[in-house]
Amino acid sequence: SMRSTQALLKPIECSFEGVEHVAQGVGVTREVFTSLFDALKAEADSAAPGRVFDRAVDGDGGDPVYLPSTRASPQQCEAVGRVLLRLLLMGLPCPLKLAPSLVKSLACSEEELTIDDLAHWDAQLAAQLRGLAAASPLELAAMELSFTELEDPRRVDEPVAASNLRDFVKHKLEHALERSRTDQVTRLVYGFRAIPTLDCVLDLLGARGLDALLISSAVRVLDPLLVARSLEWRDWPVDSMVPALLTQCIMRLDQSRLRRFIRLTTSQNVWPTEGFTPPITIQRCPASEQLPVGSTCFHILRVPDYADPRSVESKLLMALDHVGEQDMGYV
Repeated sequence: SMRSTQALLKPIECSFEGVEHVAQGVGVTREVFTSLFDALKAEADSAAPGRVFDRAVDGDGGDPVYLPSTRASPQQCEAVGRVLLRLLLMGLPCPLKLAPSLVKSLACSEEELTIDDLAHWDAQLAAQLRGLAAASPLELAAMELSFTELEDPRRVDEPVAASNLRDFVKHKLEHALERSRTDQVTRLVYGFRAIPTLDCVLDLLGARGLDALLISSAVRVLDPLLVARSLEWRDWPVDSMVPALLTQCIMRLDQSRLRRFIRLTTSQNVWPTEGFTPPITIQRCPASEQLPVGSTCFHILRVPDYADPRSVESKLLMALDHVGEQDMGYV
């Protein structure tokens, strides 16, 4: 595939099935990426046979974390790497929480993998290796452990002792996080490093900087109060009941609908830790029974000044429950 800077920086054009108009713009571009990662996440969460990512539960925080699947083709992984680079260039957080070991690989970090890295992916194996690392020589002898082909093909059947215990643990870590999926991780990194002139910047960022920009820049658990307080209101008269009722409705939304609300207004489904720029704005429209409509390029939700108080919540929920469907909710 083409790996030029020009190719990666070109604006994205997309067309919708059954619609002749070709759409451009930041909101549309974000929607393309959001839809892509929604599909990748759904495949991983359901353990679909052709999935690109595997999913585990972070032993540190309980959130889902993702690594390239051993079932994924190298071409798929390279393409995802290029998408991650495009997200970084656009200043957008990755909708998936990537495992720390993968972030280190993307940063080409010289830091060694640690048991803490493994704990984010496989808490049970990490606990076992912690116990093993603290074992005494007598305890190690009683375990009768030895290197296998998976740990180091050059040391097969070599007994594990205090002198080589660190190597044994290191090989176990590397196999669980990288060597079992070497081709996939390598090609994903290759795609992410598709602009050679950016390598020096990515190297300076390191794993922590890259994590801060791409992974940790998103709030994973949404706070309805934070969302409600961040809204701006435009052209609403003081006697309108809609702002207060809409705020109350947002405060009652569960995580799924909160993410749909964000997607309806910004085409993202994660909340940046610094908030959105520009902020999400609720624009008053003349009274009608139409559904709210999101203008994702400008972070605007256009809401009619409903005459019936019951319409505020019912219309918003109807719009949210169809977010992502064709011809529904976006302009």
